[in-house]
Order: sequence, then C-alpha cells, then structure tokens
Amino acid sequence: MTVKKSAKAESTETDQEGNQSDQASQVVYEEEPVVVTGGKKSKKRRRYSSRLGEIQRLERGSSKAARRLVNAVDRGLGVWAKNRNKSALKKRDGAVRDSLRNCSKAIRRTMIVASEAPADVVDAVANLKTSKRLFR
Repeated sequence: MTVKKSAKAESTETDQEGNQSDQASQVVYEEEPVVVTGGKKSKKRRRYSSRLGEIQRLERGSSKAARRLVNAVDRGLGVWAKNRNKSALKKRDGAVRDSLRNCSKAIRRTMIVASEAPADVVDAVANLKTSKRLFR
C-alpha cells in the first residue's frame, strides 16, 4: 500500500563565482486512493444439479482415489530407479544383485501412499444422500 503526497522542494544553486541564485523547483506527486481490502473470503462451493449431484460427488471421490494410486506408482518407481542407480554405481552388477531389495523398497513406498485410496472412495460414498437414507 503506497500513498503519494504532494511536496515542494526548494534548492539554491551557486555560480562558479560563488553567488547564490534562488531557483524554486517544484516536485509534485499525485495522490492515489488508498484501497483497503480485508475481511474473510467466502469459500466457494461446488454446485450440482439436484439429480446429478450424487453421481458427481461419487465421481469426484473415485477420481481422487485414482489420482492417488497414480501418484503412488510414480513415487514407487522413483524410489526403485534411485536405489537401482545407487546399487549400480556401488558395485559391479549391483542393480541385478540388489534388485529384490530395491523392488521391496519401491513396493513399500507405493503401498504407503496408495493405502489412502480406498478411504477416498468410501468417504465419497458415505457422504451421499442415498447412503444416509439407507442407514436411517
């Protein structure tokens, strides 16, 4: 937030002979309005039609789970490639010798990340109106 105010500056100059001459130079700044923004932003809501809302919520949960699985596989393959390259640099035929260990580390990382995917789908189903009516 910047505010520019008008100001006048006077300066005196000296000649080569030492005489002072008064010259008034003006520096004028324009004032800009100060805009104050604040308050709490309202959270945007997803809008669905009355008949298709439940299907869209279910689709959103399943796509979230699918995205999580893809990310899990990506992270697992990244761990495998990193460990494989490290083994290959350490010793001759190291990538083949340590393949079982590297594969198990990659699977462990994949399973840690992917274990949340079923919960995404179940959360989407649990929030549907039809399932709430079913368990009443």
